[in-house]
Amino acid sequence: MENFKSINPYNQSLLGEYPVLNHNEADAKLDELHRGYQAWRAQSREARLSVLPKLASLLHAQKEACAALISLEMGKPITQSRAEIDKCIGVCEYYFEHGLALLESQETENYHHFPLGVIIGVMPWNFPFWQALRFAIPTLIAGNAVLVKHAPNVPQCAKTLESIFREVMPEPTPFLSPFLSIEGVHRMIHHPQVRGASLTGSNRAGRAIGAAAGQACIPCVLELGGSDPFIVCADADIATAAQVAATARCTNAGQVCIAAKRLILAESIKDQFLHEFETHCRAYTSGDPLNESTTLGPLARPDIKSALAAQVSDSVNMGATTLFQCENQRTDGNFFQITCLSNVRADMPVVAAETFGPVISVHSAVSDNDALALANQTQFGLGAAVWTKDESRAKWFYDRLDVGVVGINAQVRSDYSVPFGGTKQSGFGRELAASGLVAFTNGKARLA
Repeated sequence: MENFKSINPYNQSLLGEYPVLNHNEADAKLDELHRGYQAWRAQSREARLSVLPKLASLLHAQKEACAALISLEMGKPITQSRAEIDKCIGVCEYYFEHGLALLESQETENYHHFPLGVIIGVMPWNFPFWQALRFAIPTLIAGNAVLVKHAPNVPQCAKTLESIFREVMPEPTPFLSPFLSIEGVHRMIHHPQVRGASLTGSNRAGRAIGAAAGQACIPCVLELGGSDPFIVCADADIATAAQVAATARCTNAGQVCIAAKRLILAESIKDQFLHEFETHCRAYTSGDPLNESTTLGPLARPDIKSALAAQVSDSVNMGATTLFQCENQRTDGNFFQITCLSNVRADMPVVAAETFGPVISVHSAVSDNDALALANQTQFGLGAAVWTKDESRAKWFYDRLDVGVVGINAQVRSDYSVPFGGTKQSGFGRELAASGLVAFTNGKARLA
């Protein structure tokens, strides 16, 4: 395994290089975490919750530095990086206010939840702070210790997050973020001190971690890829829907699992919607992620750009049509222009696979049943958005969409107060709300 490398995706400069831990070093980290778990679980729930305001305060104080680090390591525009840190602060505040009541809501006089031990979280690079905290905060508050394995291209974010936790957590710490190889992760999953695993990432990685967790007989939560439909009915607020669709596709240069990836449009409003949608897409400005005016950053790595370009090229060769491409946006380095394809089929790569970048496909629907069939015609089941002014129609779609999250006249997002996760090839298990608190606990019954 090569060292973890921090490479600026905007100019390809090397920011830093960090060695991966060998087995002995990894075991020492795990021993430290296990000691941290034993002390942490002995504290009361109220005591564990008391660290959250301190964590929120430290994140607030270091927001600019953390946001700049996100932009430098994975290319997110600085305004969006600040928003990521704000969301991290929000999840700390939410669980401080509601954590105790949420835990107690899952219990009865004769049934209580107890922590399991050290839980390993394999986290992605696209939201290097938020994804880690979305997993870590409820898992820690339940009394577990957490080992976060960050992606190899965001090591400075990982080091910074660990240092922040060390400032607010007791020693020995129940939170570490060491640099591990994939082989090292699998080895740890089979360690008797590791009692659960969570992964946010690709389907291939999810299947591997899920299989390892199954072999080790430990609980597992997987949040994997998505190909979210964005359904616009004939009675929708077209202007608002088109604006939100552009945001839902282009935030973080489209590198979001719950991004809108397939537009499913009622025939009668298709042309009007696409005109407004294209206008919003062309308004995105690509450039240096640290520039306040940049709204479209580069893709995080060269291989992501190559894979996305191949998906578009292969789909066009199979008969897809380029409806528009934003020529005003950059294509040098890791930049990719916002691209919209029509005349697509279910077997084309831009529909069958997840497009992790600013590429979207357009589908026409002649009826609600047709729109529903198109929406569910995918191996994925993470999220979906439905735009309609008819509440009964919205409920009809909500009841029948084969996904974990439905946005009604809203962008699909993760919300602290609502369990988050998917179905089919988008994974299983739920994070956040009460579900996140009890995902890695032992529900213990008491009989008399």
